[in-house]
Amino acid sequence: MKIELLASAQDIFETLLNPQRVQIWTQEKPDIAPEVGRKFSFFGGNVTGEIVNLVPNKKIEEKWRLKNWPEGN
Repeated sequence: MKIELLASAQDIFETLLNPQRVQIWTQEKPDIAPEVGRKFSFFGGNVTGEIVNLVPNKKIEEKWRLKNWPEGN
């Protein structure tokens, strides 16, 4: 799948990793910071994960899951 976003790479990077910006689209205080190895959660713990790799303004690699997904999937 290919998705094209009409925003700068810096804006997208900040929107997905800056707690103040993430709070705007999740409508609650997230637990996230732009640090490799950092665990994060959104939506009251319904989405959790870990940041695997970051290249500022170029790449965000995460492992994440929804709370209701069966373990191991």
